[in-house]
Amino acid sequence: MVYYNNSGKDLNTVKLLNWVSAYNRRKTSLVYRKLEDRNTDLHFAKKEELGKLLSLQIKNPDQEIPVSDMSDENFFFL
Repeated sequence: MVYYNNSGKDLNTVKLLNWVSAYNRRKTSLVYRKLEDRNTDLHFAKKEELGKLLSLQIKNPDQEIPVSDMSDENFFFL
């Protein structure tokens, strides 16, 4: 993904939503919505069946930006 800031304003923070984290734990909004639809697969999934983000690289032209916890729902970068 490449992002170009065409707004004319400086960006202080960039937020990326980590969709994979919705499948990482049992107490997420996604799990509750699935339960409302009577879909219990995710709620009763074994730990190894839950999703997880294995790797993520964020770079700008000058450096690589570290990601501290890949299970977080949102990533904020300065």
